[in-house]
Amino acid sequence: MLCKGFNKYLGLMFRRKQCAIIDLGKTMKPLMHNVFVFYDLKLFFFDENLKFVQEALLKPFRFYKCCKNVRYVLEVPSTWV
Repeated sequence: MLCKGFNKYLGLMFRRKQCAIIDLGKTMKPLMHNVFVFYDLKLFFFDENLKFVQEALLKPFRFYKCCKNVRYVLEVPSTWV
């Protein structure tokens, strides 16, 4: 699922297990959350050139602040990786 516009704020909230690619629209240090997503997520962060920057594990109802500038985020259920 590709998330752009308003959908980038919703991501996988209230959805069954699936992947999401989030286009942030510009390079930034995003604050990611796992509110109303009831399973662990593995986050992969990429820059504007689609170069891998960082990864993180996000537990349900938690927040994560990326410490580097990124443009795209790949959200994957942690049991899939």
